[in-house]
Amino acid sequence: MQRQALAGEGNFRVRGRFGRPVEDTGAGETDLSNPNNWPLGKVVAEQGFTSDTNGLAKLAFKLGAGVYRALLETQDRFGKKVTGKLPLQVLNPADTRLAIKIPHLVAAPDWSPQPGQEFMALWGTGYGAGRAFIEIEQRRQMLQRYWTKPGQTQQQIKLAITEALRGGFTLHVTQVRENRGYLESRHVSVPWKNKELDVTWEHFTSKLQPAQKETWSVAIAKATGGAEKEMAELVATLYDESLDAFEGHNWLQRFSVFREDDSYAQTQFGNMAVAFQRIFGRWEKPFESVGITYRSFPRELTERAWGYHRIRRGETYYGGGAYGGYSSLGPVASDALREDRAMDKSPMGVTALAATPAPAGLSMNMAGAVAEPSAPPSRPVSRPDLNQVTARKNLDETAFFFPQLTSDSNGVVRMTFTMPEALTKWRFMGFAHDQSLRSGYLEGHAVTAKDLMVQPNPPRFLREGDVVEFTVKVSNQSDHEQTGTVRLTFNSALDNEPADAALEEEPVPSARNSSAKTKHPGTEQEFVIPAKQSRAFAWRIKVPDGMGLLSYKAVGAATGVSDGEEGYVPVLSRRILVTESLPLPMRGAGSKKFEFTKLLKSGSSKTLQNESLTVQMVSHPAWYAVLALPYLMEFPHECSEQVFNRFYANALARNIANSDPKIRRVFDQWKNTPALDSPLEKNQDLKAVMLEETPWVQQAQSESQARRNVGILFDDNRLNYELGAALSKLTQMQLEDGAWPWFPGGRGNEYITMYIVTGFGRLRHLGADIDTAPAVRSLQWLDAQLNEEYRQIQKGLHPDDYVPSSTDAFYLYGRSFFLKDAAIAGPNKQAVEFFLKQARKFWLQTGCRQTQGHLAIGLKRFAAFNGTTDSTPAAIMASLKERSVSNEEIGMFWRDTELSWWWYRAPIETQALMIEAFDEVAGDAASVEACRVWLLKQKQTQDWKTTKATADAVYALLLRGTDLLSSDALVDVKLDGVDVTPVAGKMQNPKSEIRSQPEAGTGFYEYRFAPRDIKPRLGEITVKKTDEGVAWGSVHWQYLEDMTKVTPYEGTPLKLKKSLYTKVNTAKGPVLEPLKSGVAVGDELIVRIELRVDRDLEYVHLKDQRGSGTEPVNVLSGYRYQDGLAYYESTRDTASHFFIDYLPKGVYVFEYSTRVQLRGEYQTGVAQIQCMYAPEFNSHSESLPLLVR
Repeated sequence: MQRQALAGEGNFRVRGRFGRPVEDTGAGETDLSNPNNWPLGKVVAEQGFTSDTNGLAKLAFKLGAGVYRALLETQDRFGKKVTGKLPLQVLNPADTRLAIKIPHLVAAPDWSPQPGQEFMALWGTGYGAGRAFIEIEQRRQMLQRYWTKPGQTQQQIKLAITEALRGGFTLHVTQVRENRGYLESRHVSVPWKNKELDVTWEHFTSKLQPAQKETWSVAIAKATGGAEKEMAELVATLYDESLDAFEGHNWLQRFSVFREDDSYAQTQFGNMAVAFQRIFGRWEKPFESVGITYRSFPRELTERAWGYHRIRRGETYYGGGAYGGYSSLGPVASDALREDRAMDKSPMGVTALAATPAPAGLSMNMAGAVAEPSAPPSRPVSRPDLNQVTARKNLDETAFFFPQLTSDSNGVVRMTFTMPEALTKWRFMGFAHDQSLRSGYLEGHAVTAKDLMVQPNPPRFLREGDVVEFTVKVSNQSDHEQTGTVRLTFNSALDNEPADAALEEEPVPSARNSSAKTKHPGTEQEFVIPAKQSRAFAWRIKVPDGMGLLSYKAVGAATGVSDGEEGYVPVLSRRILVTESLPLPMRGAGSKKFEFTKLLKSGSSKTLQNESLTVQMVSHPAWYAVLALPYLMEFPHECSEQVFNRFYANALARNIANSDPKIRRVFDQWKNTPALDSPLEKNQDLKAVMLEETPWVQQAQSESQARRNVGILFDDNRLNYELGAALSKLTQMQLEDGAWPWFPGGRGNEYITMYIVTGFGRLRHLGADIDTAPAVRSLQWLDAQLNEEYRQIQKGLHPDDYVPSSTDAFYLYGRSFFLKDAAIAGPNKQAVEFFLKQARKFWLQTGCRQTQGHLAIGLKRFAAFNGTTDSTPAAIMASLKERSVSNEEIGMFWRDTELSWWWYRAPIETQALMIEAFDEVAGDAASVEACRVWLLKQKQTQDWKTTKATADAVYALLLRGTDLLSSDALVDVKLDGVDVTPVAGKMQNPKSEIRSQPEAGTGFYEYRFAPRDIKPRLGEITVKKTDEGVAWGSVHWQYLEDMTKVTPYEGTPLKLKKSLYTKVNTAKGPVLEPLKSGVAVGDELIVRIELRVDRDLEYVHLKDQRGSGTEPVNVLSGYRYQDGLAYYESTRDTASHFFIDYLPKGVYVFEYSTRVQLRGEYQTGVAQIQCMYAPEFNSHSESLPLLVR
């Protein structure tokens, strides 16, 4: 159908339909109970019409009761036949028998009555006899309930509407005929019209000139009338409507605080499937997993199509937004399509909807398409003076935002403003309210346009060395042809000096203007543009080095009309700052040599410029575990788990903090120093993005505050009071039978009780001075719960095949702490022996390392208590060791993925338990040390998330195995023989920023080489460690280099590869093809980034630069998920940023789209990745050239 209103002549006829008996349902698939499927009868009325200038015409017909179809025929402006169809049902409410042969009908002339009116609905059935049960419900109460009168197949349903019915009510109609139920419930709205304001225009101008000063006025009155005037407030805005193509913007139109009635009543038949019920056990249902694959539309297509009904190529409709050459129909188009469907399905008479004109002006701002320039005039014409054309500069996207406008005594609000100079369509929104909670909404649309419009299409930025075709579109909005000249000039924004010659600006020839004769070939082109059409012109520019910020000015003029636009384009240097790092991991005493290969080969580049070389070394990173000691000042929930976690973490942390006097002494030296800052807040100069630009500011602040709270652990009086209060609260929450509920007032929870009891046992086992009486009190209840589970298992078919669960293993582990405190009672002993026996048989089938660790420790302790020998714990530990992976740098770990929502797969807690098991069960000191190395290396690149994980990890690091805090020796680092290790007792020069003094505890120090001192041979690095334990450091090299000469860097565990593809539509669907030669304007360019990492990282930032002639398809920032990676994507002018909270080890491939906007030849930029928590883990790709034909 035409999108615009048709003003013309046509013919309108009404046909009747042959009625069919309801009993004749037909044998085919056609539903003959739907009148739209009945065959057409004779023409009962026919009339010609002539519409007005708005495309509207009003026709009247006198029809009797029955079913009709209205047919409209006319022609569009091209002479093409246009047909509209509309089903009609005409009823006489006074009749007692329904004149239409349909099974069931419920209709009303108005479903939104007002108080003082009478609501009337009509029920009817086409059967010869029938009755319905009528119910009217409001506020869960039935106002009326009755049967329709016998002998009548049509009856009115009436209800007087009062103020008490504000908010509406529900009409239920139930009819059963021939084993079929017609169950219909309709909500009848009684709107709060008395709480509405009528907001209307008193003065409004829809077409404005750029920079025009204008005053609009709005009248506000009560919707229900009334002579009194009340004060009302209005919030109003006027903004560029094209922004809605990216993200819809809508305001509240009415206050929604008033009650709206709803109904929970449902009528349904009882002949439905009912599943068998059970008390214990389960009904076996055979299940076989089948992989099902099916063809589907691409995600980018369906995302933009949801909410719309179809996609049409080559047209841009407001409200939907354009994508990939396709445009989705907006709200206006959707309404038209809904109307089209209603003509076939509507059960009641409706009136025809007038076509709404499509909004104009949106497509004029769409970037990308470059039309062929118009041919120059063949006849001599007088040239307009382009120097006299004033260019538009104020291109603001918001004309005004008035948050608090007040009406005068007459209810009028006036708004005075000056329009920006952008040529576009504007959307006005206004919301009014008064002190009585009355509210109203007003929306309007205005256009800023000129008869001749010059609209440049500038890139977001340029780079030195880019060759780009800068395009300008000239539109003729007048009613006659325009002949004139368009000019594009550039100036240096710093001194306003002309830059056209430096840019080597020249017009782009084409088949249509190859013989153009211009007065100034570098800046001007002539045009001849027919009425209501536009043409695009292009100039090729080449950006030289050192250009800086550019200003552009595009002006055009014809006889009596002119326009121009001016703006700025930043020019980026082709030389980019590159950061490359070399990690320096050390494990154990010894000397190790490292080669910084890229630095050693840097002498071969003549364009490379050194900026900085920084050496950092952490001699004793085990002290970072001390910094992570948790102190919980408050907890958000009053549940048993949270209360105990506070008690557990604080008690364990205090025990660790006071286990060595050196810990407190070092902490006193840390106060008011950067040592207590989060790693996220450190080394800002070595990171590609400032912390404030990331989503992790709050995490950094929280970690820094947590580090400073470590000092509270040394305040005995405060901690004793808080631990006592937490223990008292736990005792009060404990139930009479000894169990703990999850929340106060609940019933006993087996897991929560087991969790608390195990925590008490671990604290005492670790040497903490605590009262374990509450835990001992709950043991009998836990034993009884296990016995109940045992009895249920025995009732099963094969109890001897039972595999212990993670909860069973957790019980055996937790109960083993209290074997001497409370013996297992006789009735429960058989159950415990059963689970011990099953654990010995099926420990390998549990499939979870934490569960196997619990079983190994529990079985060993039970055997020791009973004075027996059990080989199973040793077998479990041997199996765990066989499945482990050892790495010189990162220690012993397991390749199974332990990151999960399940408590028994928590990675840090599982590793801490492995340390406990290898120490207590296997007595394997080497494995204990290797597991501790992995835990410590995790702290290098991650933030331990939970207090329980941190407490377990710190305990495993500091109180198991060798003493990691005893040594004060620094790790020696030499670069080409230059010793950068701080000298003991030698004070630093206060004016020097090159060498730093070692940090207390951690032994962290830093050395910076001045740019003039950086030589390639400094890539020869020697690291010497004199004591045991782990140390890590890094060398960070920053340099400026021509983007085209930057090569990929793979010197860290992070590996990054960038490649480009084009999306090509084929008969089989979209296909990605590797970029081999050039691309064209409008092509979709797919950027594929392949990422490899050998360890888990957190807070990872990926930055991918773009070419100056490309535009991102996704311009809205937000969280995304792709190929197993969850990340936050932020689109900026020069690059797209990706912030990855957690990056597990593995290989990842993800893609994003850009659109080629401008012809030319330019670089696409490099992709850079860096761990913000440990900046020494970084990498970058090369820059790929792009040729756009």
